[in-house]
Amino acid sequence: MCILEDIPFWLRIIYRLHGIINFSCSTSGSFYSRCFTRLCCVPILAFYTYCCSMWLVRRINGSNTTVDKIDLIVSSVGVLSTTVSLLTFILRSNRLKFFLLQLNELKLNYNRKLKNDYLKNSVFVVTALLWSFLLVFPRTFVSVAYYVLPAVIGLFDHLFLSEILEFVRLELVLINEELHRKATGMLSIRTTSIKNTVIHDLKDKEIYFILARIEEITLRHSDLVVLALDINKLFDITTISSMITWLVYVVDAIYYLIHIADISFFDLIFTCLYALLFFLWLPVMARTYRLARKEVNQTSEFVHDIWNQRCQTGNLGKTMLHLQLVSVRLFSNKLCFTAGNFFNLDETFCHIMVGAAATYVVILLQF
Repeated sequence: MCILEDIPFWLRIIYRLHGIINFSCSTSGSFYSRCFTRLCCVPILAFYTYCCSMWLVRRINGSNTTVDKIDLIVSSVGVLSTTVSLLTFILRSNRLKFFLLQLNELKLNYNRKLKNDYLKNSVFVVTALLWSFLLVFPRTFVSVAYYVLPAVIGLFDHLFLSEILEFVRLELVLINEELHRKATGMLSIRTTSIKNTVIHDLKDKEIYFILARIEEITLRHSDLVVLALDINKLFDITTISSMITWLVYVVDAIYYLIHIADISFFDLIFTCLYALLFFLWLPVMARTYRLARKEVNQTSEFVHDIWNQRCQTGNLGKTMLHLQLVSVRLFSNKLCFTAGNFFNLDETFCHIMVGAAATYVVILLQF
């Protein structure tokens, strides 16, 4: 069973309809089932093509003001980003499925408990409100779909990545818990005064067994880190294109709210929700990377603390030296998420994006 089965069914349907998951969850499937999973995104692709053509016809027959020129640039970026994302979804599908199956093989025995994620729930609520404008205001059907769909595709792509990294994080939590028990047990054995030779030999064998288990756990930890980085690399192109879309669309929305004096109630509500969706996007992405990175670094720091406590007693043996080597190896496995090695994906990047958006808005207001 693939780890995608742990994702709620309704969320998997959303990912499939947007082309993000275009492969089967099971390792064995018929030809028709594989074709069906590949073609699930065709309706939304056809729908977006229709919206692009209708919007282009309106722009050709419309005015040619500064706002219209800005909208033309924004729409061009949206079309390019959506096209790149959909092509990337297709090209990465086989490798992504392979990595997810590898990740499933490293899965420990646990039952995943879904918690209420208020930040993600807020994203879904805002997205649903934006799409509800299609029903309340049918005349804005093309405009709403044309501007919302590129943002939604990029946002859901990052939400899907957050689901995968959350699975990795839960595995790392279990590894840290077991590592804590084993290392603490080994430390307590070493600090116990033993006079009987037979008991001493048994204790040494127990220590070696615990150390072997710690070695096995740390190897699993290293495999998880490598897989997390490999999976994140598959999202490099979509992350870069989505961040360009984020910057352009946010600047356009803020400029529209500030510059346009005569704005209708519908445009005001829609644009505010639209901007809110983008500003919720950054915390979701940053928190995903931060939590996974925190668990990885916590493992190396914990093993080093165990070794350091033993060093303070002045009783260093082969087991403690081995534990030191394990600690050094864990410290070398630092988890650093990047987007094509162009920039680090963390809270600092979010601050840069917000600052860049504010700068471009100020520049545009001069015209």
